[in-house]
Amino acid sequence: MATIAGGERGEEVIARAVAGDAQALGYLDTFGRWVAVGLVNLTNITDPNVIVIGGGMAEAADSLMPYVKKWFKELLYAPDNREHPDLRVAQLGEHAGAIGAALLGAGV
Repeated sequence: MATIAGGERGEEVIARAVAGDAQALGYLDTFGRWVAVGLVNLTNITDPNVIVIGGGMAEAADSLMPYVKKWFKELLYAPDNREHPDLRVAQLGEHAGAIGAALLGAGV
């Protein structure tokens, strides 16, 4: 996000977007498009049923996911001829990776 927003932190961009700032909303749209490009590439290669968004992006899901979903649908190869993966947000937020690693290490 900082690269797209000229060095501004994601949290700051989201706060401005929530307040209705047009420039910040544009940054979210651009960032959402780039996230969708990556997810579409993974989908076209692996054809998953579910994609879970975690980490810091999960914390910004309310503001960011509408843009990601919009662009994902638009960019997906043959969107009318295949099932779309379910785009979900990790319930554990930014701690999901650490908790998963701990559970894996514990053999759970």
